[in-house]
Amino acid sequence: FKQKTAYEIASCLVGSEMCIRDRFPRVAAWDAGERRWVAPPEPSAFEASLAVERFDVGGVPVVVVAAPGAPRAAALYAYGAYGARHPTALTGEAAALLDAGVAVAVAGVRGGGERGRAWHAAGRRDEKPRSAEDAAAVARALRGRYGAVVGRGRSAGGLSVGGAACLAPEAFDAVALDVPFLDALGTLQDGSLPLTINEWEEFGNPHEGAAHDVIASFSPLELAKSCDAAAFPPCLLRPALRDARTGWWEAFKFAAVLRDRGAGDVVVHADDRGHFGPRAGAAYARDVALPVAFLLRSLPAPGGARRATKKATPRGP
Repeated sequence: FKQKTAYEIASCLVGSEMCIRDRFPRVAAWDAGERRWVAPPEPSAFEASLAVERFDVGGVPVVVVAAPGAPRAAALYAYGAYGARHPTALTGEAAALLDAGVAVAVAGVRGGGERGRAWHAAGRRDEKPRSAEDAAAVARALRGRYGAVVGRGRSAGGLSVGGAACLAPEAFDAVALDVPFLDALGTLQDGSLPLTINEWEEFGNPHEGAAHDVIASFSPLELAKSCDAAAFPPCLLRPALRDARTGWWEAFKFAAVLRDRGAGDVVVHADDRGHFGPRAGAAYARDVALPVAFLLRSLPAPGGARRATKKATPRGP
């Protein structure tokens, strides 16, 4: 047994995204024993067949991956918080959508790190409403290109994509949100929750008058109270009952508001787990099967016929 230095141990955790023009990023690993980078394996025939396009929508960078042939829809992914960049490397979930004829689009909305620290600052605290606004603008643009769009967001990405669905429900055919941050106004007022006080730096402190109003303007739960609920797309919400980062109750509150206001398919599927789901293997495949199936059943069938969705009747006062 060879004792490793701290540098070598840390290096085991390092990865580097290799981005080749007109290709999707691939990940190289650092071999601490050999002290060298190990190139990713050669792409499979499926990977090699994919086309990648990069463009901007109102200054927001968008990466679209598509399989051969004309896509029948686009799946929009967005995050937009903490200065983090949404990964654009190929995943099993993305591969399933691509195989079904759906282009996969990743939007680097403001609040993320796609364009450096200034891009993060342009979507945090008082500027936070821009994250959902950017996602809505990209959804509209993708709808113009592909005719149908589904939205996918996770954690703080649920704030961006969920907010976009409230701002522009007509732009989406369906949305699926995992452990979504939907009640920003309520959660950020509760200092007893584990991460609330630290989150004030990112989203604002609602105990300050001006910040309270800003948070109310981007919190999806508040937006749902005034959006066109009858036009709201089919929605799958997947909270985690052991989540220490995002309260499971936020998804149930969001669903209740939409249902009371007459939205149609609003499904909540709660899992007894923490914030992070399985990352690989059969457990990962089972985990992503539900949102993929939900999104695909909401899209126009191959050939163009749009599936009808059942609309609820608004409850009386």
